[in-house]
Amino acid sequence: MKKLILFIATLNMAHASPVDGSKPNIVFILSDDMGWNEPSFNGGPANLTPHITKLRSEGVSLKQFYVHAVCAPSRAAFLTGRYAFRTWSDWRSEDFGKPSYLAKLGMKLAKNKEGDETRRIHGVAAEERTIAEALKDVGYFTSISGKWHCGEWLPGQLPMGQGFDHQYGHYGWGIDYNNKTIPHNAPARFAVYDWHRNQEPIFEPGYSTDLIANEAVRVIADHRMKRQDQPLFMYVAFNAVHGPLEEILATSEKKANDMQL
Repeated sequence: MKKLILFIATLNMAHASPVDGSKPNIVFILSDDMGWNEPSFNGGPANLTPHITKLRSEGVSLKQFYVHAVCAPSRAAFLTGRYAFRTWSDWRSEDFGKPSYLAKLGMKLAKNKEGDETRRIHGVAAEERTIAEALKDVGYFTSISGKWHCGEWLPGQLPMGQGFDHQYGHYGWGIDYNNKTIPHNAPARFAVYDWHRNQEPIFEPGYSTDLIANEAVRVIADHRMKRQDQPLFMYVAFNAVHGPLEEILATSEKKANDMQL
């Protein structure tokens, strides 16, 4: 199998390149809203992140970087290689701009300085060139497993409209880790199911962080069997450690059963 380059962002990125000039397989792992001082090597508990610590010891760690403090702008910056304020992505992708409930409230979409409805800027615009599109243009198979949060309503802003051949996971800012529903905020308050494969809703029981990892492993194994001569870009966009903070359901149920009241 082709060489594998593994990037881990927390949010910083290690860099490597193949010596022989061939196109490497790339796996980019993103942890969500993880504090700089949370990993063991930056002051966190000694045994909290053994695998990340091992990868760091075997690779390159960058300690000076610029990143946004919240999830969506950081994701947009990685995907486009541009500061989020250049792509209007410093506005987080929210449900406020969905036409159906704006109409119920008797409201209209505001327009930005270019005259475009602002719903378009609640995500990465389809006109932006993403890393997935750039890699796809030079022969890569592109896959995302995990959280998107760079546009939730317009087809051109969803992963497969932004250069990804394969998509798995959720679109919105966060979900219930066990039942995959997303609580929407203002102006309407409701929950919707948000779990998809190739942009089709699917039901899969399990803890979302585990499912994201399992799908990434499955895609890599499948790629090795079917597309060995094609380079792979695998974007593993975890929802953890972003809220809500929830245990694996079986674990919390066991704790409840063990309690003596």
